[in-house]
Amino acid sequence: MTFDANSHVEESEQTWKYLDEKFARRRPIPITLEDQPALLGQNSFWLIDGAVVPCTSGKGLSLFGTPATSRHAREKPFSIGSQELTHVDARIRDLDKFGIDTQIINSTLLNATLSPD
Repeated sequence: MTFDANSHVEESEQTWKYLDEKFARRRPIPITLEDQPALLGQNSFWLIDGAVVPCTSGKGLSLFGTPATSRHAREKPFSIGSQELTHVDARIRDLDKFGIDTQIINSTLLNATLSPD
């Protein structure tokens, strides 16, 4: 059996629909920009409480494939639905394609500090 113990889900707009309604006004908003060298290849971000995540410089530097409008996510050999887990059958096909029997899936965006509170 082949195990993948460090796979990630790329959070999508649907992810935030599960937040309690009291947080509705704070739901992350996806932003996609043109590629700019200063952003280290990161062209998509989440707007969270007035700040963009991931951070492309300084303390808290992090580069992600989420939101899936990012160039990074679109260059992966997996469909967007597979990466976001919005299309489970596509994810299973990808696992089969790469010979993976079992996968431990971690969040991607939730590995970063998203807001001061």
